[in-house]
Amino acid sequence: MRRVLASLGVYGFAALAQVYGMLIGRTPPTAGWALLLLLAAGMVTMVVLARTPAAQAVSEVAFTVGQTAFAVWCLALAYTINPDVRGMLLMIVGLALVHGAFELPARYCMALGWMSVLVLGAVMALMSHLRADVFDPVVETVHFLFCLVTLPTVAHLAAGMSRTRVRLVQQQVDLHAALDHIGTLTTLDELTGLPNRRHVQDLLTNSAALSAPAHRPLAVCLFNLDHFHRLNDTLGHAAADEALRRIGSLVQPLIGESDVLARWDGDEFLLLLPDTSLELAQERVACL
Repeated sequence: MRRVLASLGVYGFAALAQVYGMLIGRTPPTAGWALLLLLAAGMVTMVVLARTPAAQAVSEVAFTVGQTAFAVWCLALAYTINPDVRGMLLMIVGLALVHGAFELPARYCMALGWMSVLVLGAVMALMSHLRADVFDPVVETVHFLFCLVTLPTVAHLAAGMSRTRVRLVQQQVDLHAALDHIGTLTTLDELTGLPNRRHVQDLLTNSAALSAPAHRPLAVCLFNLDHFHRLNDTLGHAAADEALRRIGSLVQPLIGESDVLARWDGDEFLLLLPDTSLELAQERVACL
C-alpha cells in the first residue's frame, strides 16, 4: 500500500502538469482529458486492488507487473500529446521500471524494460511518420537510442536489486530457521523431546519466584529408572535410549496440564508440580 501511495503521488503530479498544459494551450483538451480519465481509472483500480479483501487473490507479481505496464503505456500516450516535454517523460519511464525491483523477479524486470523500449519505439516511429513537423525524425531517433541504452540498463539494475532482495529474504528465512533450531536445542532434550535441564532450571526459578510471594505451594520430584545401567549393559544403548524415550509417553498422560516433566540427567527425570502441596505431590507420584 505504501508503494501504491507513492505511485499515486507521481500520478497526481502528472495529472496537475497535464491540466496546466491544457490551460496554457500546449495540450489538446480532448486528448488531455482522455489521459486524465485513464490516470484516474488506473489510480482507483490500484487502490481497490490494494485495499479490497476480495481482490487480495491477485498476486503481488501480477499486481506490480500490471502497475508498471500501465505506467509505461500512460507515459507513451503522454509522449504523443505533450511534444514540448516528451524528452522529460522518458526519465519517468526509468522510475516506473525501478518500482518493479521491490517485488518482481529479475526476469520480469528485464521483460518490462524491453517492453518499454518497444512501446516507446513504436510511438516515436508512428508520431514521426504522422507529424514529422512536430516530432522530428532525427530527434525521435536520438530519443529512441536514449531509450535503447538507458531503459534496458535501468531494468538490468532493477533485476540486480531484485536478485539481492530475493537473496536477503532467503537468508532471513534460513537465519530464522537456524535460530528456531538453536532455540529448540537449548530448551528440549534431543533424545526424549522433553524440556532439558537448562530449560527446567529456568522454569523452576520462575515458578519459585511466582509461588513465594503468594505463599503458593510448589513441589519438585526427582526420580530415575531402576536397573537402567543393567539394561544398558545387557541390551545395548539403543534399548536404553528407547526406554528413556518411553518415559514421556508413559508419564505425560498421568500429570496435570500445568505440570512439567523434564529430563534432568542421564536416567534422571524431574517433575515440576506448581500449586501442589507435599502431601498431594506424594499421592500423585505414588500413582506413577
